[in-house]
Amino acid sequence: MTSSLDPSASLLIPTLRRPDLLAPAGNWQCAKAAVENGADAIYFGLERFNARTRADNFTEADLPPLMEFLHR
Repeated sequence: MTSSLDPSASLLIPTLRRPDLLAPAGNWQCAKAAVENGADAIYFGLERFNARTRADNFTEADLPPLMEFLHR
């Protein structure tokens, strides 16, 4: 049995990681605000591909510039 003072006991404690911050972004303004405020990732819908059809959504034409912005 190892004691709590045993240095090898710390090897059994998992290293904690900082959680990822995932933010919703329904338009450019929201995407930019999420990135500027430290989001690690965003989620969004497209015009016909989302669960909230009445919300602001990105278009298929928005995808290339959005991906370029996010990858920078």
